[in-house]
Amino acid sequence: MSGTEAMKLGFVDEIGNFQNAVDSAKKIAGINGEANLIRYEERYDLSDLFHIFGESKTGAQSIKVDLGFDAPKLQEGHLYFLSPVLSH
Repeated sequence: MSGTEAMKLGFVDEIGNFQNAVDSAKKIAGINGEANLIRYEERYDLSDLFHIFGESKTGAQSIKVDLGFDAPKLQEGHLYFLSPVLSH
């Protein structure tokens, strides 16, 4: 659906860009000056690349990659640091 169609159907008040939306939100909230914005964007990583090749016939959700060494098993909920030296 285009912005014009959404406006005709009453889903939006006006057509604009991100900055227009920020300005309107600041006006509604009564904020003068700068506002603290958190912009959420969809993340993309290596696993997204494999979706190009489609679903596996077995329904498996993992891919094995030979890195030439045994990588440590990562645990959910822990923070990890990947050295820039290793990522190039």
